[in-house]
Amino acid sequence: MKSMIQSSYPSATVVLCLVTMSFFCMQTDDEIRPKEGLLNNQTASFIYNAIPGDEAATITPGYNTAINSFAVNLLHALCSSDSLLNKNLVISPLNISRNLAIVTEAAEGETKQELLTALGGQEALDGAKNALAELLYADTTVILQIADAIWVNSSLYELIPSYVSLAKSNYGVYSTAIDFTNKSNTVTTVNKWIEDNTAHNIKNMINETYIHPLTACFITSAIYFKADWASPFDISKTTSGPFSTPRGISSVTMMVSDECFQTVITDTYCNTRLYYGTDRKNYFFIDLYMPVGQSIPDFLQEQCPDVLGGGDSIAYRSVRMPKFVFENTLDLSSALKEIGINLAFDAIESKITGMAVWKNTGVPAELYIDTIVHCAGIRTDEEGTEAYAATVTALSGKGLAPAEEIIFNKPFIYFIRAGENGLILFAGIMNNPGERS
Repeated sequence: MKSMIQSSYPSATVVLCLVTMSFFCMQTDDEIRPKEGLLNNQTASFIYNAIPGDEAATITPGYNTAINSFAVNLLHALCSSDSLLNKNLVISPLNISRNLAIVTEAAEGETKQELLTALGGQEALDGAKNALAELLYADTTVILQIADAIWVNSSLYELIPSYVSLAKSNYGVYSTAIDFTNKSNTVTTVNKWIEDNTAHNIKNMINETYIHPLTACFITSAIYFKADWASPFDISKTTSGPFSTPRGISSVTMMVSDECFQTVITDTYCNTRLYYGTDRKNYFFIDLYMPVGQSIPDFLQEQCPDVLGGGDSIAYRSVRMPKFVFENTLDLSSALKEIGINLAFDAIESKITGMAVWKNTGVPAELYIDTIVHCAGIRTDEEGTEAYAATVTALSGKGLAPAEEIIFNKPFIYFIRAGENGLILFAGIMNNPGERS
């Protein structure tokens, strides 16, 4: 998040405590809830998701813990890297976790164990269906669109039917075959799916360089979120204000609210929580954490897992925060290896065998993660937030494709030849290999 990634310096507490909370508010929770949203959205139409709504479905504590732990660990690995240190950053951990969970379902042995450990355990897979069944239909005034697809290279591979069934049942995955030898059509088709499922925000995410001779499939995951604040900011009060960045003080556009929001202030961080939507009270929200006296990476590693669970004293205060718009495209390979996923990227050791078979032979294809890229963006203003993300994982097969067998089990002719024109050096007929003379 643009504002938070850059606000880890002590001077930021003087400039704004994100929650710069000019006064304590003694209002009740009902008094600070919104009167009416601005979007007035209806339930979004999900392009490729087969998971129906279920009033009994719940996000289990185990799934919640798994996703949140994965989020903190991956965010820490990314923002600690030399290329992203002190830079803006936005990702969708849920989107990435779902994408990798779909891969994990086809893995075995140590490869699967590494994936499970990084994702937060088996619950990251087992809890996915119920979580989606709750999330997609939680608030009709909030747009939340989540979709996943598998695109298998029909010129070389076929998806295993039992895997297709599991992926559809547990994740709502759309599966289809496409001829990767027509690179242009493949890229156009996959990119259009991503664009459609991110409200046309992510375009041309992949190109023909993603397709190699043994590329087996793409797993694509998309998420789109758009919601109004439950208590919108007053645009007439938006003004310029200072913001302490790693390179000094900058002037940014600050939003101001006279409403009171749930906040926490401790010696080590400031936190505020802003809610979205009006249909289901307190369901969708954004939590902002501004470390005090420590860096963002240190806060993520040392405190964030604990503070996400709450427990500190809560008060209600007014808020002043920046508007921000940001988008990034990230190669996740290094960060995922940093948090323990290594074998899945190893073209020799990877054991992802439950997804596809070589076409016409039925021989299981041993796959590995060739590339995994993530694009995400966020826009936050006085009315609300729009956020979107997509993950593309390209899996490739090992070695050469097994050829269809031709069995020489009848008499045959043979020639040993040489040179450009095939000069015959030896010639013969084999009628009975059992005879030696």
